[in-house]
Amino acid sequence: MRSIDLSMPLWEGMPVTSTFPFNTHFRLEYSWTYEKNGYIMYGITLDTEGGTCFMQPSQHVKYKDGRKLDELPMEKLILRDTVVLTVPKKEMEAINVADIDKALDKADFREGDVVLLRTGWGDGEKYFKMGDDYVLKTPHYLKEAADRLAERLAKKKCDIFISDTALLGYPKKHLIPEWCSRKPRPENYPSKEAKKYLETYTSDKVKEDWGAFEAFPRNGITACKCAVNCGAIRRERVKLIILPLKLRGLPSSPCRIVAVEK
Repeated sequence: MRSIDLSMPLWEGMPVTSTFPFNTHFRLEYSWTYEKNGYIMYGITLDTEGGTCFMQPSQHVKYKDGRKLDELPMEKLILRDTVVLTVPKKEMEAINVADIDKALDKADFREGDVVLLRTGWGDGEKYFKMGDDYVLKTPHYLKEAADRLAERLAKKKCDIFISDTALLGYPKKHLIPEWCSRKPRPENYPSKEAKKYLETYTSDKVKEDWGAFEAFPRNGITACKCAVNCGAIRRERVKLIILPLKLRGLPSSPCRIVAVEK
């Protein structure tokens, strides 16, 4: 048996929680130190989508009454049968409908599987080196491709989809030109500038920026992004352990994902 950790580490300064105005920086605050107390204790500020994350349909307003993290049955998370799709992409390349159909038609995709799609973006620890470019230059899904993917997954009763891209859609309509292009860029949430910008970032703008992502909650699929090290998987079928935080009454959180090969 072989185990592969597919989870991005969390650290202060990580790009995945510092790029957009709604992101909250990962922060550590030490209440005890080795030097003063002989032990170490610290508080953590953690973004909902910090690193590898688990985003249930109930994150979307239309499905807000759906299942929350503390209601997840363990059989949905432990040693799930998973099919691995390979769609090689370089920075800024879009995943299109033909890519999705080709990968799924070739795969040994069985009813009830979790689906993991790897592009290679999460390999080689790029996230330590690229800063914001790890997010802004990520491969991503065209809306039409996300729609096709989610619809085909739903037909096979797939309820969890995992991607090694830093994003699932790409917010080029509003966030990138209006926020990311600012020089210097204002501090993200909870700065005054971020709060002011987010007051104008209406649901219509969210849909224009993140329409690709909406395919997943619409089809009852939990979406996970920022998986890493997926290139280390040797088999086309594996078992996955997927462990989000058990947050009462909340839909989404960072998570740990481990692939198990026999």
